[in-house]
Amino acid sequence: MAEQQELGQWVLASNTAVAIFNAEDQLHFASPSFLALYAVQPGPQTFHSIISHCFHHKVGPRITSPLSQWVNTIQAKRRTIPLRTFEIVMLDGRWMWGTEVTFSNQWTMVQIIDFTAIKHKEFALQKAHDEALLAAKTDDLTRLPNRGAIIQRFHQLYDYCSEQNLPLTLAIIDLDHFKSVNDNFGHAVGDAVLHHFATQADQLIRAAGGVIGRSGGEEFLMILPGAPTSCGQDLLETLRIDLQKHPFSTAQSIIYYTFSSGLVSCSQLCSFEDLYKAADKALYTAKIRGRNQDCVSAPVKANTQ
Repeated sequence: MAEQQELGQWVLASNTAVAIFNAEDQLHFASPSFLALYAVQPGPQTFHSIISHCFHHKVGPRITSPLSQWVNTIQAKRRTIPLRTFEIVMLDGRWMWGTEVTFSNQWTMVQIIDFTAIKHKEFALQKAHDEALLAAKTDDLTRLPNRGAIIQRFHQLYDYCSEQNLPLTLAIIDLDHFKSVNDNFGHAVGDAVLHHFATQADQLIRAAGGVIGRSGGEEFLMILPGAPTSCGQDLLETLRIDLQKHPFSTAQSIIYYTFSSGLVSCSQLCSFEDLYKAADKALYTAKIRGRNQDCVSAPVKANTQ
């Protein structure tokens, strides 16, 4: 008996939030910390009355509307297993970790501790992880998807278009005579031109439902799901006009630049490598013809061998 009294005194003196409910869900005991955490009112209380008070007075845990649905959802989980743990988000921004112990007589003891600091560390780690993943998929200079990421995106869009029986257009875009920009203005300006092109192209292509990434050097890959090569040509022609209207400029000079592209469409099963080879061949033809233009490859069909 003395040990039980000592244990009870320890619970009362601690900052641990503890509550005991009987089989009828009436509050049998609550530590001061629990009473404060849930703003428990004087007099007999039940789980439902405590939660209802919190909801209507906007105190305690975050409870979604409607109240009856939230309570039913929580009640369906309570007393389901002998030991249950769960997270609680408080309205004041704190995170709590709850432990519910259910005894054979259906009495329950709930212990709640504050683990806000641990949760914030978890968020920070997750954010760092997400940022690392994004950095691994992003080209440092242009902030576009890098080669690996744009190829991965191609496969995702390709699978979608195949399932929906939609065409898909791939274009290789290459800035014309880019070496002369580096030679005449320096690599810093050359990098700025690449960034200028990426910004202009990304805004236009994303608005059309496509995606563009930097595959290396002054070469970019554009993917247009659900669109034939004619739509790709129209889009690239709009981009050319935009670049002429809004060239790259510095305090010292204005740099007009152009690009060539090779486009290919696919409406049947084929590999990225086959599409890339076809688009690259078309790009080579566009350069031979004088650059600053597009060349369309014949549609790539499935390899039946």
